[in-house]
Amino acid sequence: MVAPAILVSKLISKLESRDKRSAIINISSLAAEFSRAGLSIYSASKSYLSNFTNCVALEAKNTDFLNVMPGPIDTAMIRAGFNPKFFGSLEYKLYMSTPE
Repeated sequence: MVAPAILVSKLISKLESRDKRSAIINISSLAAEFSRAGLSIYSASKSYLSNFTNCVALEAKNTDFLNVMPGPIDTAMIRAGFNPKFFGSLEYKLYMSTPE
């Protein structure tokens, strides 16, 4: 969680000193907003990144920020954090993507 703050802090000072607008895009996750047992560290780190992005966006004058929050991808980590009944549900069919 420290690396994004250090990298953005170093980058933002350079971007803000330029005459043209810049943008920084962070990839977070919907896990930042929806807690699940077994995904506490992952969810907390994504929540940190989302909130950090939002705060820095409020402070920046010449840099736009985009916080991309994709939904779940059917991976071993996700399968470990979800109830097995979920994988046959309508919610799974509507919201889960596959790595392919």
